[in-house]
Amino acid sequence: MKIPFSFYPERFLEKLSKIFLPIGKKIATKQKNLQLYFEQADISIKPDKYLALCYATTMLNFIIFTSLFIIIFKIVNANLLYGFLIAFILVFFMFLQQMNYPKLLIIRRIRNINVNLLPAIRALMIQLNAGITFFNAMKNIAKSNYGLISVEFQKAINSMESGVPAVEALEKISRNNPSIFFRRAIWQIITGMQVGADISIVLREIVNSLVQEQITEIQAYGGRLSPSTMFYMVFSIIFPALGITFVIVLSTFVRPLGENYKLIIFSILGFVVLFQIIFLGIIKSRRPPLI
Repeated sequence: MKIPFSFYPERFLEKLSKIFLPIGKKIATKQKNLQLYFEQADISIKPDKYLALCYATTMLNFIIFTSLFIIIFKIVNANLLYGFLIAFILVFFMFLQQMNYPKLLIIRRIRNINVNLLPAIRALMIQLNAGITFFNAMKNIAKSNYGLISVEFQKAINSMESGVPAVEALEKISRNNPSIFFRRAIWQIITGMQVGADISIVLREIVNSLVQEQITEIQAYGGRLSPSTMFYMVFSIIFPALGITFVIVLSTFVRPLGENYKLIIFSILGFVVLFQIIFLGIIKSRRPPLI
């Protein structure tokens, strides 16, 4: 696994991380949910080893960036303490990104699974209604392009082909899956298989439930967008327009401002661009998981 902001050879980093392995084991033992996060993120290495790699990377980044900024500040005859502080802040944010990387992978997996879940279940239902067996229908979904749904179904197919019962294979792929909608759908299929119900009817109910959930989430998302749109209009259109007009008018009366008004205008432009990027990120993060 590639550690974020790691610019060093893997073998060298693994040898160096052995120094921090006891610390990683202590933290991994205290944070019991860490192992679950790694399983849900489908990370192959153990949490204690990942933490040790993060600490080793952070130490190397701090040494390199501190040396680099001190050299730069020494060349421009600036205070070397500022270089140390900038390097510390930069490396600290890199370390936070490394620690939150498993959760980021979980969020990406959840979105990928939720987006492909409804089309995959619907395709599975259509194939069963066409007379294809459940096992072959799952095989077709695994071979199709349904993102991580196809990957999870392939895991179940591999287990079934090795002699594991279908119920146990489905329980295995749903046990540590980060998507609650996927777990719920698989649990309904397992329950239907255990009671001997018609799986196509179970799948139809799952599809109807997902469609209804999707409609509810879209309506809630639309309700959240209304105040966000007003907030966007005020801070990215109205305030900047009024600010630029005020600066242009004021620059004709105040001489010092008249010499620097271009800098103020470009600063306002930079604020607007930065605000729009942040706003788009917020809107994207609030997007419903099923669409």
